[in-house]
Formats: sequence, structure tokens, C-alpha cells
Amino acid sequence: MTVPGKKAALVVGFIFILLVPPFVSGKNTQSGADGGIFLSRYQEAYQNAFYILIPKGWKAEGGMVPSGVQWNVVDMVENNIRFRVTSPDGKSFFGWYARFYFQDPQAIIQSSGGMLQPQIGQVLNGCWIYPYLDVAQYVQYIVFQQFGPNEFQNPRIIGNVVKDPTLEPWVPKLATHSDYGYVNFECNIGGTPMFGRIYTINYDRQGTVWSTVGTFGWLAPKSRWKQDERITVKEIISCAITMTVPCPSKMQRTGAS
Repeated sequence: MTVPGKKAALVVGFIFILLVPPFVSGKNTQSGADGGIFLSRYQEAYQNAFYILIPKGWKAEGGMVPSGVQWNVVDMVENNIRFRVTSPDGKSFFGWYARFYFQDPQAIIQSSGGMLQPQIGQVLNGCWIYPYLDVAQYVQYIVFQQFGPNEFQNPRIIGNVVKDPTLEPWVPKLATHSDYGYVNFECNIGGTPMFGRIYTINYDRQGTVWSTVGTFGWLAPKSRWKQDERITVKEIISCAITMTVPCPSKMQRTGAS
């Protein structure tokens, strides 16, 4: 994705640094009875937007992949910006999606005096047309139905949203409304029963435009999800934005749009 001034649109990777301690690249880290895990540093391949430590044998793919078009309204909602790290057998993975902008259709109808009648899911002025969604709704309607309909088979949220306090500092100060936390879910991928977790941080500005600070998570076969959760969440996820110019993540922390 090409942005004026090379400002990054990927904003969520560094959120993981709130959840787990940093590691020193190239050293073994001990983890109970399972012994050491060798971590290596991976640099985002397309725009050098971030780095992350991943376990030996796991494969990183994606990142800030250019869409092939100039900066325009369509580019704002393409799925080309995403990052994933996959286990050697290809069955477990963790990663995140980019930040997207949304507009409530009712706000557009009111501001246009009824002249505009946008439909949910439409793209207008660089925004997806959706009413404000809370964490569970965002996972259901955006992650399951927009990001992963061809991958997640029969996804189902388990239980209620967990309000994770480590995510609260990332809500912009000027947000008029926000919701953050995670949901556990189950699905099938290629016939394998899976269990996973998705975090998201959503916020609204004056009832017009709303956005996500970040959407990220992990997924693993049910037969080993506890083991892989420990690897993906507690041991290996550590990354940082390495931009030398302002990016949306930095602007969000100061409350800018």
C-alpha cells in the first residue's frame, strides 16, 4: 500500500508489546518442560514497517503489501495489508490486520438530507459503510465475513467478550466512544477443529467516522491450542514500528485522526 510521504497504514503489530515481554534476538528462551525456543528476527519485507521475533521453523508472510494502485478510496479497504506467522506444519498461526475506517450510514443520510442512501458494506469516501460495531460484532461481521470467509469454516464465538485492560491505553484520548477486548472462537479449517482468540480495539469520533486501532489474534488446532497459545502469546510476539516518519499509530496515541 503506497501512502503519501510513505506514512504507514499498518498500525497494530506493536500492540503485542503490551501483552508480552521483549526478547533478545538470537538467544534461546526457556519455557518450562518444553525447553528452549530459538527466536530469530524477521523484518517486514515490503516497507520495513516493523520487525518481529519468530520461532525457528515458523514462516512469516504478508505485511504492508502494495495493492498495485495509487492511493485512493478503494485502497483504504483492501485486504492486501495483513501479516501472519505460521507453524511448520501449517496448522497454527498468529497475525493481524491493518486499520480501516468506517462510517455510519445514518450519519451520511442525515448530513446529506436524505440525498445519499449508502448501503452497508459499500465503500464511500475511503470508508467502509457500517454502523459502529462493538468487539463481538466486529469479529462476527468484519473478521469472519469480510477477512476470512474462505478460510474460517463455521466460525462461532464462544462466551462473552473479555475486557482486556492492557488494551485500554491504545484508545485515542479524543474518542467519544470505544470498545476493546477479545473473544475466543472455534471453527474448522480443512476439516481440522480449531480454537482461537481475536483482539480488537474500536473507537468512534463524534458519531461520524469510526476506526480500529488494531485487530489481531491466533488460531490453533483444538488438540494443542494450549501449547500453541503459550508460544504465540506469551513467548514470541514482540515487535516495534521502525518508521522515521509519523504513522497512524503515533497519531492515534495523540488523538489525531
